[in-house]
Amino acid sequence: MEFQNKTAIITGGTSGIGYLAGECLAKEGANVLLIGRNAENLAEKCAQINAFGVGKAIYMVCDVRDYDQICQARDLAIAEFGSIDILINSAGGYEPRMCNLDPAIDFV
Repeated sequence: MEFQNKTAIITGGTSGIGYLAGECLAKEGANVLLIGRNAENLAEKCAQINAFGVGKAIYMVCDVRDYDQICQARDLAIAEFGSIDILINSAGGYEPRMCNLDPAIDFV
């Protein structure tokens, strides 16, 4: 499969499967938009990917539970790279965080 000049949006892009997918795609020439909730981690991971010197990585702080933020990520990918060809949803976490619950309060 050819990934040169393709664009991937990857949620949960700072660790695990999300980061590895971004790294592998970029090494094959794809451009990647990493999405996550921590700007410092995202910047670090993009720098690591960009150090390979093949595909380009950018990032956006984004909460995947917020539709408006997802739309902004879509718009950023199109503005920066011209298209979206691949979407990898690897954002995760345990249920309380995904449901905006406080385990100390909601599970006592």
